[in-house]
Amino acid sequence: MKFSFFTDIHLSDNTPKYRIDKYIETLVSKLRYVYSLSVEQGCECVAFGGDFFDRKTIEDYTVIKSAINIINESGLKTYACVGEHDLYGHNPDSFPESALAFLCGFAPNYINLWKPIHLDNGVSFYAKHEWEKMDDLKNVDVDPSRYNVLLCHELLYNKKMPFGITNTADLDLQFDLVCSGDLHCGFNPHKVKNTWYCNPGSLARKATSDIKRMPRFFTIDVQKGYDPVIISNTLPFKAGNEVFAKGLGDIIKDFESEYDMTDFIASFDGLKTERTDIYELFMKFQTDHEVKKDVAEYIESLKNSRK
Repeated sequence: MKFSFFTDIHLSDNTPKYRIDKYIETLVSKLRYVYSLSVEQGCECVAFGGDFFDRKTIEDYTVIKSAINIINESGLKTYACVGEHDLYGHNPDSFPESALAFLCGFAPNYINLWKPIHLDNGVSFYAKHEWEKMDDLKNVDVDPSRYNVLLCHELLYNKKMPFGITNTADLDLQFDLVCSGDLHCGFNPHKVKNTWYCNPGSLARKATSDIKRMPRFFTIDVQKGYDPVIISNTLPFKAGNEVFAKGLGDIIKDFESEYDMTDFIASFDGLKTERTDIYELFMKFQTDHEVKKDVAEYIESLKNSRK
């Protein structure tokens, strides 16, 4: 069986800070591209890893209508798990009033897997929705003669991190393949024990931290007894530096690359003041410390630009 897998598209009616393109239209275009290429490449269905919308309710029904039309016109069934952004307060009871529930009512081929589905071709899809626990998967019975795929909205990664991420190396699951979402940077396909893991990353690029990442989705061929063939498809959209304006953090980084700011920042930290106005802090700092002319002019230009 061949299917496509994408995740975290975060369809929205708001443009994130620093995005300078037509962000809302771009998201819809990405969705259309995924389904169009899935049909072109002969996929039998589409799988989704959660966070279809950016929040429980969005007010732009043009976006919702476009998504419904794209799904319906593709003719492909979509099997999905639910992410936290499609809910209110991580509460599954809020789902019936969500934009995603509305979409499901008019796009019957979009199927949230409230229970596993066993296809005639020997492939079974299971779901771990955002509010469910990874530990609960240990109690799931699977038929070992079938190819079992888990769609999982969970922060999985193949590296150890200092915050709440589950390392795939610590898992021992009975599924043949785990397609996960939630972690926007994604990770490359890899095998742990008898299970393959993959995450193409979020289709949405919402923050400047995404500036170097191109959105992609996977097409996946599976057959029981064989490793999956997972192909990465990079979407032909603009590079990050073409859709993001420079944020203050980027400006400061550029400035720091030209000047050694170590002592400058350390002296600020030593003021031990509760003031929050950077310009007042700078003036106090300047009375007791020698400041390069270029630095002073830069701070003054920032002050003037906010008038």
